[in-house]
Amino acid sequence: MRPGLLPQLFFAKSKRRRALVTVIPFLLGGFYSFSLGEQSVLTLDEAVRIGLAQNFSISLAKDAAEIAGNDRSFSRGAFLPEVAAGVTHGREPGRDESVTSAGLTANWIIFDGLQNYHAYGRLKARERAAHLAHKDRMERVLEEIVAAYYGIVREKQVREALKELLSVSEQRAKVAQARLELGSGSRLEQLQTLADLNADSSALIDQAARLHEAGVLLNSLLARDAETVFEVSDTIPLDYALPVAAFANALPRDNTLLLLAAVDRDAAEKAVKESRALWYPRINAQVSYYDTPEAWNPEGADTRDGLGFGISASVPLFNRLQTLRQTRNARIDLRRSETGLAATEQAVLAEFSSLTQRHAAGIMRVRLEERNLEVSRLQAEAAEERYRVGTTTYLEFRDAQRRQLDARSRFIAARFQTKVAETALRRLGGDLVREQ
Repeated sequence: MRPGLLPQLFFAKSKRRRALVTVIPFLLGGFYSFSLGEQSVLTLDEAVRIGLAQNFSISLAKDAAEIAGNDRSFSRGAFLPEVAAGVTHGREPGRDESVTSAGLTANWIIFDGLQNYHAYGRLKARERAAHLAHKDRMERVLEEIVAAYYGIVREKQVREALKELLSVSEQRAKVAQARLELGSGSRLEQLQTLADLNADSSALIDQAARLHEAGVLLNSLLARDAETVFEVSDTIPLDYALPVAAFANALPRDNTLLLLAAVDRDAAEKAVKESRALWYPRINAQVSYYDTPEAWNPEGADTRDGLGFGISASVPLFNRLQTLRQTRNARIDLRRSETGLAATEQAVLAEFSSLTQRHAAGIMRVRLEERNLEVSRLQAEAAEERYRVGTTTYLEFRDAQRRQLDARSRFIAARFQTKVAETALRRLGGDLVREQ
């Protein structure tokens, strides 16, 4: 193409021709600015570290686990006596003097049907459940971060493919324009190259927007400003030797959802025993000490100072059916937790089976698309060479280029989807977050 040819297009006599080409300089000069910026590379390990430290949902789950830990820890106070200090002032029957005394009283539950013991076990199970819920939240956020990170890599690779296609379309437009001016080309071919150039430019702008959205999603998971600029790696690594069989065997032991459902059932069992303890008698021991200072009482007042103790026992006879209600509800909660455990087992096994097949199919698809990509690349190179020597039409050349782009897009999508399935399998197998 001769120097200055592109600016000359603006002065073409045909208004229609001018309308078709005036958008080209803007696209050629502007679309490259849609990127994540020239910043330091954010590695996946760094993204995971930031996400686990700053993600809001993980922070909320951690706080809930700490509250459950406090409930369990301070519930030990139920095994200790209650101590109170008090002052009494009153007049005894048959006497005119008022007596004021100060003292301490202690009340200790000797036997309550083991209610406090079972309550402590229930709170301990709830604490374990809260920690498992925290771990589950960490696993799911980590899975989302991995998917979002490699989602950016996928969009970035597609963008590079569209850039290459646009570069070829730009060269074709220049060649078609030069041929037209030299008299060896056709007006139809020149207009078609411009239309394809505009279409490829539009596709690249849309892809830049998708790349920006993918970056915003990852920033959101990392609890950072949505417009934080960063770069990512260029590849999506795959584990072709993923230990799927080991994950399957470890599901009952390592899967967080199954462990959480089992702990919920244990807590419900403790709650049933706790409610049944309300039927048993209660035995308390009391110790008291009272003293009557002389300055508080008139001379000659009869006081009963000193140490006292006693044991009391009470048997629940009727409390308006509240114990019956609590016991029945506790048994229903136990039945619900057992049903929930069975449902969770079924759901986890079904998801694991589905992901195993998806991952295996993804590995085969990646290998197939890799071969297809190589074949389409060779076809595109051959079509370009034939087009240069004039032995093939522009449409055939364009079709070969589009087939290469489609093959590359399928290859990128196959790697991304396989990586997503791989990460999900690691989550189910308990391989994403290990308890210390």
